[in-house]
Amino acid sequence: MEGLVRALAPRRDRLVDFASLSRLPAEYVTSQQAPRYGDMLWECRLRTGAVLLIVIEFQSTVDHDMPLRLFEYTARALREWARPSGLGAGDRIPLVLPLLVWPWTSRATGQRIWRRPGP
Repeated sequence: MEGLVRALAPRRDRLVDFASLSRLPAEYVTSQQAPRYGDMLWECRLRTGAVLLIVIEFQSTVDHDMPLRLFEYTARALREWARPSGLGAGDRIPLVLPLLVWPWTSRATGQRIWRRPGP
């Protein structure tokens, strides 16, 4: 994971305390009590003391709902992070870096996932 962060943000990697990097469970329960499973969730501290959550989703097929799913996984990661103690006045929520990883080599293939359906 450290290598991925360094590759994606080579000038910002010095801000990350890699010793604090830990993998978190990516399983959630929806408000309808349905289990949902994200692919990977990581937590680390920045040298400023702020918390960074990294949500990673691997996608192998075109899924037009993927932007919404990634948004849901991000929101659930924040909710689960805050659950043990809740948030009080003045508390800050973590920064979140959502990443979508896909194996396509063609830009056109990747663009299809984001195309909005329409007339």
